[in-house]
Formats: sequence, structure tokens, C-alpha cells
Amino acid sequence: MSNKNIPKPTDADSFFKGYRAATEDITYNFCKRFSDLKGETLHEWYLEITKVLSPDSYNEKAQKAFNELTKEQQQIDNFIVDKIREYLLK
Repeated sequence: MSNKNIPKPTDADSFFKGYRAATEDITYNFCKRFSDLKGETLHEWYLEITKVLSPDSYNEKAQKAFNELTKEQQQIDNFIVDKIREYLLK
């Protein structure tokens, strides 16, 4: 079988092949990071910001590790994570 009839890739073909590969990598990495986002992460961020706020600006009852929160308190963080996902996937 001869390769004479197979067209050689042009610079544009190479560019778009590289562009598609890069886009797939970005999409994969975004989806992976996105799937790693959990209520526990959101709560850690909450604890981080409340360190610099005055106590009347946040719920003092939520100043504990995520696994020490009540199920209802955890539900708040999980709900917000679900809403973030929903918003970003529209």
C-alpha cells in the first residue's frame, strides 16, 4: 500500500490538532477539579475568611471542623456546592 495519496498535514491541521488536545486537557482538568469540590472544602474556606471578620459577621456555632457540624449545617455547605455546579454547567 502506498502513502502517496495520503495528504500531509498542513500547519493548520497541526495547529488544530494541538488546540483540540489542549482544550481536552483543560476540560478534563476543570472537570476533575470541579468534581473534587465538596461541602467540606466550602466550609474550610468559610473558616478561613471568618478568621479575619468580626464575630458578629458570622455564625459562631459553625466555627468547627466540617465533620463536627450538625447534618443540617453540613447540608448548607453541600447545597451551596450543588448550586455552584449547577451555575457553572448552565
